[in-house]
Amino acid sequence: LTAVGTGTTTITATQIGNAFYQAAADVSHTLTVSPTLPAVSTVTVVPVTPSTATSGGANVWDGGSAVTERGVCWSTSPDPTVANSKTIDGSGTGSYASTLTGLIGNTTYYVRAYVKNSIGYGYGGNATFVAPVDGVWAVNAGGSWPTTTNWTGGLSPNGLGSTANFGNVNI
Repeated sequence: LTAVGTGTTTITATQIGNAFYQAAADVSHTLTVSPTLPAVSTVTVVPVTPSTATSGGANVWDGGSAVTERGVCWSTSPDPTVANSKTIDGSGTGSYASTLTGLIGNTTYYVRAYVKNSIGYGYGGNATFVAPVDGVWAVNAGGSWPTTTNWTGGLSPNGLGSTANFGNVNI
């Protein structure tokens, strides 16, 4: 017997007797398959800006009850839940994309996909990333920044945009 889906069914086994043996009484058993928590896999996080990133969910299993909400949740502590920051990205069992917002640069975040059915919330594994830093950094000729000289806000001095020519600067 293979049970597919949820619900209750009664299974009855009947044995027919013949001239050599007497039949046993019918055997009847009720089988109930109940829904359980849904499951999902967390999609790799991709930082987009210092304040946004993308992720999502894949391999959604409904647990035997319709998925009514799905998204990602994030926090600066491991194992975030929907009580932390979250997105809501529709319903159903298909893969989905999410955009995380309100991030702070140079901060480590933990992200998990989630799905909700009538039983509760199921979560994917933790994905960890560091939000990129906003601003313009002074880089030496070797391509590294040995000091923490930085103009925040994403603009260089005098409104020159994202790059500025500082000429020969010894760092």
